[in-house]
Amino acid sequence: MPALSRALSDETRWKIVKLLCTEGDALSLGHLAERLELSDYNASRHVRILSEAGLVSIVRAGRFKHISIAEPFRQNTVGKETGGEPDLGCCCFRFRGDEG
Repeated sequence: MPALSRALSDETRWKIVKLLCTEGDALSLGHLAERLELSDYNASRHVRILSEAGLVSIVRAGRFKHISIAEPFRQNTVGKETGGEPDLGCCCFRFRGDEG
């Protein structure tokens, strides 16, 4: 649980999780960085922390990395009537409005 708490303790990582939950499909690291106006380095650093916590999956395709919500959480988030709010088993997160 400490890795999960650390992963979700940063606003940028919240934005990454929210984007991936609402998109439903994997995004390339570059596309994710572009959508959130991050440098590739910062996006990669945040995605690594989310991956270490088990929240996201990273699939390499050549020189590209495709990021998506990890399978254990995908079934509870993507395509649900909740609008992509992640249910982590211990708690459910609600994204409000478009403030970020």
